Amino acid sequence: MKNSEVLEVTYGAIIWDLDGTIIDSGRAGLARFFIVARQRGLPITPEIEQDVMNKWGQHPRKLVESAWPEENFDEFYADWVKYDSIHPHRLLEGANSLISELASWGFYQAVSTSRSRVTTLKQLNHNGLTLYFNRIVCNDDTNYKKPDPRSCETIVQDLKERIENYPEYALYVGDSMTDYELACALGVRPILILAGSLSTREEFIASGVPEDNILDSIQALSDLLDADL
Repeated sequence: MKNSEVLEVTYGAIIWDLDGTIIDSGRAGLARFFIVARQRGLPITPEIEQDVMNKWGQHPRKLVESAWPEENFDEFYADWVKYDSIHPHRLLEGANSLISELASWGFYQAVSTSRSRVTTLKQLNHNGLTLYFNRIVCNDDTNYKKPDPRSCETIVQDLKERIENYPEYALYVGDSMTDYELACALGVRPILILAGSLSTREEFIASGVPEDNILDSIQALSDLLDADL
């Protein structure tokens, strides 16, 4: 983004998804999910792979119970968390610089993720990003799961108190149809980033996402925000 001493921006808040949006864990996270499944001796068919991919971004329990109804979710999840903690994900290109710069400008930034708080903070702390977020909402912080808008009720309350023209001045940045549906339910502008997504531009458009709401990268998001200065 461009440097300036005085900045007036159209947008004043961003709600970020985490996996596949900030950290490069879309395809890598999916691969890790199936690594854990293989380690636990679970069958993996093309149908199961497609089902998990279609549900990726939803609550982990839904992924496991849909793929293997008889599997012990708590044991599977513990193994997944352990593997993920040993191998932290890298950031998507441009994430660190944009998030830190927006924070310096006074943007409200929140994270809405289907991860647990323990694994979320491990990833954010590892990459030095935790301090830039005003609020972090994880799957164990609420009884409601994405894309239910009630999963973001504490974020929405923050925004109503801080931003006069909420939801007009807020963005939701994600990488999946779950994120798109949540953004629409919240009434904020959805932006889907392709760089870490499991879906293509064509697949998003076929699912009803306007092309203007799809960006190639975080750099493209930075350029979009520059255009609104």
